[in-house]
Amino acid sequence: MSRQIKTIGIVGGLGPESTIEYYRQIIARYREQISDGSYPPIIIHSMDVRELFRQCGANEFGKGNR
Repeated sequence: MSRQIKTIGIVGGLGPESTIEYYRQIIARYREQISDGSYPPIIIHSMDVRELFRQCGANEFGKGNR
């Protein structure tokens, strides 16, 4: 019986160090369950943190990363 693996999405942008830590933790948890040496499917979207802060200050949530 094959297992359906879902793709996870991560929103990064506060710095590569924090994104890397999330990535490592997700892989470690995945490998606790799947021991065939594979990696989980992950999509990482790195936002421009300056734009995010600008949107917060201008109360423009939901306008997307431009």
